[in-house]
Amino acid sequence: MQGSDYQVKTINMMKRAFSTCLSSATAVLAMTIIFFLLVSAACFIPSNNIKSNVLQSTKLIEEEGIKHKICNFFLFRLDNFTDALMMNIAAGVDNKHPVSSAMKTTYHLEEGGRINILEANYQLCNNQYDHLIPVDYERYWHGYLVLLRPLLTLTDYQGIRIILTLFISCLFIFLCYTLYKYGDKYLLGTFLFCSLVFNLWIIPLSLQFSTTFIITFSYCILIVYKRRFNSVRQLLLPMVIIGGITSFFDLLTTPLLTLSIPLSIALYQSNETTKEKWLSTLKSIVAWCFGYATIWINKWLLAHWTVDYQLSDALQQASMRTSTIYENVDMSLKGIFTFLLDYPLLLTVLLFFTLLFIVFNIILYRKNSQEFIHHSMLLLVAALPFFWCLILRNHSVIHHWFVWRVFMASIFAYLLFIRKMRVKKG
Repeated sequence: MQGSDYQVKTINMMKRAFSTCLSSATAVLAMTIIFFLLVSAACFIPSNNIKSNVLQSTKLIEEEGIKHKICNFFLFRLDNFTDALMMNIAAGVDNKHPVSSAMKTTYHLEEGGRINILEANYQLCNNQYDHLIPVDYERYWHGYLVLLRPLLTLTDYQGIRIILTLFISCLFIFLCYTLYKYGDKYLLGTFLFCSLVFNLWIIPLSLQFSTTFIITFSYCILIVYKRRFNSVRQLLLPMVIIGGITSFFDLLTTPLLTLSIPLSIALYQSNETTKEKWLSTLKSIVAWCFGYATIWINKWLLAHWTVDYQLSDALQQASMRTSTIYENVDMSLKGIFTFLLDYPLLLTVLLFFTLLFIVFNIILYRKNSQEFIHHSMLLLVAALPFFWCLILRNHSVIHHWFVWRVFMASIFAYLLFIRKMRVKKG
């Protein structure tokens, strides 16, 4: 009898696993088709209709500067360079060949390279192609073109900034409202604190920064507003979809936020057992990674089939972004430790705060080991940005001035963990 029950349980578990895999694969296939159609449709818009606004936008970026820092503070730096590059791609689309344009996503540069992006934009908008070199950028989906190209037919960079500010502000206010009404005051306070520390107010001023925050806020609203998400297990298929959407829109800025912030809220609200939480958390992380990676790889495959994109380029870029060398600097663990030895003050400060953190958590564990273990998956979520930066070491060092915002997830998850440790069960 017991053996029969075990067999039934095993069969049911296998059925659920198969159903989840099938749903995930179907979602990825559907997203790939939809994303292909959307970005191709965006490339139907005549480029001549947007070049005048790109021209005005380039003038504004030139006035501000490519590396513009508000109040000349390094944490308030905007990504005007990437925004200029995105508009270069938007203006350079050949709408007579929308599919190949969507797959190639070509930008045009002068012989001096990317450093002369603004001058290249001026020439591109004035249809002066003689001294411009086309460079294909196939490895990303460039899903932002679905929004950027239509917007550039209506307004320039300043107008787009206003639209983004209004839209993100509305999302932010509605999320705060849902956190207050359906969450609790501590959850709201933690979110507001993290938004302030990681200067949310400058996000809408850069197109490149905006997409991951829009996705994150929208998904958080869904999780909190739809209160049926009291089980992290229910997030598996949505995580696949969110990972895919992030891969479509983002240019490797802070994609991990779309996983970590919603997952932290779901864990904070969850009524599951410790084992269920751990399994659901790990499955959610795998689901998001599956959606993110497969949608990205599908772009490479589509570009390979349609415009003969060399997959070796994508693999080479992936290898470079995960390498431990940048400008002859060794960023291996040994290299980092050797670097710190040359700066004893910095090493002392890091060791002090690391030791303080460890001691603090040991005290928490000894105070209530059961609750510590029950909510410990929030510690895993808090650690994800460290793993992310460790794996994508080269990319994280080069773009540290915006990658640092991914640690918003660490602060947010850890503060929620602290709160749970203070709240007694029952």
